[in-house]
Parts: sequence; structure tokens; C-alpha cells
Amino acid sequence: MARQKYTFTVISYVPDYIRNEQINIGVIIFDSNNDIINYSLLPEYTNKLSSLFKYSTDSKNLFKETIKFTDFLLNRLMKSSSLPLDVNISNTSVTIDGLPENIFLSPLTYGASENPNRVLETLVETYVGTEFYHRRNRVIASANEIVKSYFKNHNFINKNLLPNPTFKPNISAPFKYKADYAYLDKKMGFSIINLMPSTDEGLERFYQKNAALSARFEKYGDMVFLYDSDTLITEKKQIITDLSSTNEKIRSFDVTNASRDFDDFKKFSNTNIRASDSIEVGNYIAKNMYA
Repeated sequence: MARQKYTFTVISYVPDYIRNEQINIGVIIFDSNNDIINYSLLPEYTNKLSSLFKYSTDSKNLFKETIKFTDFLLNRLMKSSSLPLDVNISNTSVTIDGLPENIFLSPLTYGASENPNRVLETLVETYVGTEFYHRRNRVIASANEIVKSYFKNHNFINKNLLPNPTFKPNISAPFKYKADYAYLDKKMGFSIINLMPSTDEGLERFYQKNAALSARFEKYGDMVFLYDSDTLITEKKQIITDLSSTNEKIRSFDVTNASRDFDDFKKFSNTNIRASDSIEVGNYIAKNMYA
């Protein structure tokens, strides 16, 4: 098979013009006639930009809309659409009319291959990272599975812990909060436990809910976060660090069985939780938490 000439450009995204941090999000391959023969873009729910978004919903929504529009535009160009759009190539410079303003194209690189379409896989792996194409979509976090099993086997649920408590930390709170568990600590007082999810979307909602709660909860006891280190560990630690800046009584444990934290979690359970009484927890909420 004859080798075909091709060129490619790396697609980059700039989430913040002030920082000017540029992240590779895709690749476009052109043939010798400067027509698009293939391209690849990250999915909307990639975790590649999570640390840069810093849990900003507006930033994430902008990225998703940018990906959707860029994909639409490139797909139509590939199909020789009648859209009034132009691909302009001069030496190593390439521009595509109509691309969003936060999308940038690198200078063209020239090559030749018997199968330019297969080259795309290698280029994506090299410049973008194929691991960022896979959406994490486990509905149940392993932390949830581990903790539920542990609490059940050690008879904590209903005896010491109150599952799914709903409450207001003060009368002016705009809405009620629902935790995974609540307990009464002899030293710290009314405390709650929340399990961190292991999906991108779940973590975003988790952060928003607990960011609103952490400042209002400071006069009560501990806010305990339990998580697994199997997925999104960087994002989970960032959330804990951020929430700890508004509430010094936040505690966290990695409950993955192989983690060093797991022994500390068991000690915490057998001291703090074991001393609690679920009936007293329910009575406390009814009297003091505007349930």
C-alpha cells in the first residue's frame, strides 16, 4: 500500500485567559489536499481539567459547550458540509473559521503513512492521553460498599448511628441538609458522616452541598468524610482541603482496605461512634436541628 502524506494539528483549550494554561484536548489530521480526514476530541466529562476548574460549575459548563460545538463543526467539515466555514493552511499555520475563541490549533506537523487513520490513535496517546477519554461512571462508590458492610457487620447502624438524617444547622439556613449518618460525640457533640462519591458529576454536587454546610456547621461537632482512593483521589483531597479551610473540625479517612487510614477509621468507629446512641441522635435533631 502506498504511503499517503498527511499533516496534523493538536487542539488545545484555554480555560483561564489570565493564567493562560493550555491543555491538549484533541488532534485533527488533514490529507494532502488540506481536507480533514479524521479527528479526535476529549469527551465532555473528562477529568483532565478537574484541577483547573476548581469545582466551578460555570467553567465546566463552558468546557462542555465548547466541546459540543467544536465536535459539531469538525464533523460537518469532515462531511464536506455546505456551511460557510474555511480551513486555511499556509506552510505550518492552520486556522479554522468559526472555532470557539478558547480553542487553539498548534502549528502543523507533516508525515506520511500507509494508514493515516491509524496514526490518529498514536497521536492521541502522545499529545492528549487516551486515559482521559474514559468516563468514570460507577454509580456506587467503593467507599459506600466498604463502609456499609463494616457498619452492618459491627452493629453500628441503628444502634449507634442514625442513617440519612435531615436537618438545618440553623433556623436561617435556606434548605435542609441530608447526611449519610449522624452520631453524638461526647466531646464534640452532634456530628455527621458523609461518603464521597466516585463520579465526576457526583463529586461536583457533593462539593456544592458540603461547601454550603461546612461554615454553618462549625458550632457543632465533626464533619467526617469517608472516601476510597481507587478513583478521583486528587479531586477528593482537593475538596477536603478546601472545605477544611472553612471548618477546622473536618475529619477524613481513606477507607480503602489496603490504606493506612483504614486502621485509624476502625479506631475512630470503636471510640467515637460506639459511644453514640441512635435514639439520642434522633432526639437531638428533633429538638435542636430544625428538622
